[in-house]
Parts: sequence; structure tokens; C-alpha cells
Amino acid sequence: MRANPLTLLGFAMVVVIVVLALLITILPIVGQALLGRPLSILPYDPAYYPSPCPGPIVNNVTVCSLPPSAQHFLGTDNLGRDMFSRVLAALPLDLAIGFSITLFALLVGGSLGLRVSCSP
Repeated sequence: MRANPLTLLGFAMVVVIVVLALLITILPIVGQALLGRPLSILPYDPAYYPSPCPGPIVNNVTVCSLPPSAQHFLGTDNLGRDMFSRVLAALPLDLAIGFSITLFALLVGGSLGLRVSCSP
């Protein structure tokens, strides 16, 4: 039986996303324990990187809306925050929510299906 290449591609993408989420979660903790400073794989970690806007953010909001570039893959928002880093920083929470909702649906659907199938 031959594997479908699109299935393998989809599986590889899921594996990469899960590994990224684990690294984003674990790397700062391990870095703090071993090196005394948090490590991050994010280009501009929202937790550790200040906004690139010069001066007070209120006065320079229009300066910081940058389009996608080699430095900022998805560009920056109106406050100068790197969008790619913010998307990656949200990845662990997004996966946790998705897995918990799936588990909840499995438990509720399985218990209701079992109840209906076992009733006379």
C-alpha cells in the first residue's frame, strides 16, 4: 500500500506545528534554568523584545506600520509589533484550545452515542 503524498505533507506540517509549539513553550524555561536567561526561537519575542517604535508609541504610530519584508515576514501592526512573532507566540495556546475542544467533543459525543446505542 502506497502512502498518499498529500497525506504525508499534511502530517509533516502538523508535526512541525506541534514541535514549534513545544519549543516556544519549553525553550524559555530551559534557558532560564541552564543559562540564567530565557531563550526564544521567535524573531521578535513579544515577551522580551520592546516595540521598535522610537519614542512614545502614541506619537509614532504611523511610522511603525511596516509591510512584509525580510526582517518582518508578515509585517508589523500599527504599534510596531512583529506579526509573525505574535502568531507564533499564540501557537501553544491555539493548539491547547483545539485539542481540549476536540477531547470535549469526543467525550460528549462518545457518551451520548454510547447512551443511545445501549438504550432499548
